[in-house]
Parts: sequence; C-alpha cells; structure tokens
Amino acid sequence: MTDILDEILSDQNEEKRLIFFKKLLPIIIIISIIAITIMVVINNNKDKRIKNNQKNGDILVKTVGLETTKDNEELAFNTLENLVTTSNTKIKEIAALEQVAIKISEKKYSEAKDLLNKIIENKEYSEISTSYARISWCGLVIDDQNLDIQDKEKLTKYLNYFDDAKKPFWATATIIKAMWDIKNNMKPQVEKNLKNLLISNNVSDLIKDQAKALLVNLNK
Repeated sequence: MTDILDEILSDQNEEKRLIFFKKLLPIIIIISIIAITIMVVINNNKDKRIKNNQKNGDILVKTVGLETTKDNEELAFNTLENLVTTSNTKIKEIAALEQVAIKISEKKYSEAKDLLNKIIENKEYSEISTSYARISWCGLVIDDQNLDIQDKEKLTKYLNYFDDAKKPFWATATIIKAMWDIKNNMKPQVEKNLKNLLISNNVSDLIKDQAKALLVNLNK
C-alpha cells in the first residue's frame, strides 16, 4: 500500500513540474537570453573581424542606453534597434535578442515572434542565436489554441531543425517537440524522443526531470 501511495505522489509531483515548466516558458526565454548573450560574446573573441574599437563602442552604447532607458521600454527598444541596424559586429545579435526580451516582458508575443523570425532568417547570425530564436519562437506558440496552418507548419519546421544531438539547444527543443507531439497524439514518437533524452550523458538534470514529467503524463 505504501509503495502504491509513493508512486501516486511521485506521479503527481512530476505532473506539477510539467505544469510549472509550461507556465514559466516565457520567463525562461527572457532569462536564457543572458546566457545566449555570454555565448555570443565568447564567439566574438574568436572572430578577428570584430577585434577593434567598434566592438567596445557598441557595447558601451548598448550598456549606457539600457541603463538610462530602463524605465522606458520603447526608448530602450529603439536604442537596441540602432545597434541592430548599424553595428557591423556580433553585438547586433545580442541587441536583437534583447529586443525580443522586451516584447515578451510587455506580453507582446506577436511582435516577439516577428522579431524571432527575423533572427532565424538572418544568414549572417551565428548558429547559437538562430537556434535559440527557433526554440524561443516554438516556446511562445506551443500552448496557443488558435494557431493557424501557417504557424503550425512553421512550428513543425523549426522543431525538425533540431534533428541532431550536437545542435545547440537540442535537449530543450526535444522537450518542446514532445509537448507538441503529445497534442497531435504521436505517443510512440514522444516516448522514443524522451527516452533518448534520459539516456544522454549531455543533458542536464533539469531537462531530464521535464522529460520524466512528460512520460508520466503520457502514460496516464
């Protein structure tokens, strides 16, 4: 009897984790932009074309602009737009991602999606930025009950991009893909993908917890 009760409580905890994760998706996207920013900056150090004063100037303008406009999101957005359109360095990728964060914080999800599409379609941007833009876009629409056919096709296309565990954010994309596949009654595929996450040595415990929660929900 005790074992059964423990199992029930465990299942309930996994389900609560899943619900909590889904509610936090927009917030997670905003917070994660900090990590993406760091990754882009690190990549900058490997690019000889941007090892010049312009890089430092862009960073300074960006920092001062955000500090003085932190209570005026429209002005902050326009300051970032100036970086996106005039900078010749990878700093413009950071500015573009931070524009997305502003729109999400304002709950202007449609505008955030449009900005993410621009990042994805930009051939000059790094794989880190474009990959992150894909999972961010998917995260914003995954629970939308009124997705049109075009957005559904785009969601599938973006998720299918992460077909290799070596791609940036593969694990997170697999979680979002599982959520989408569950909605479309593709349980065998969901189970296969989630089990691949669980056996991977390169997936964080947090992602594995989310995979477990989805599996519990799947088998009910």
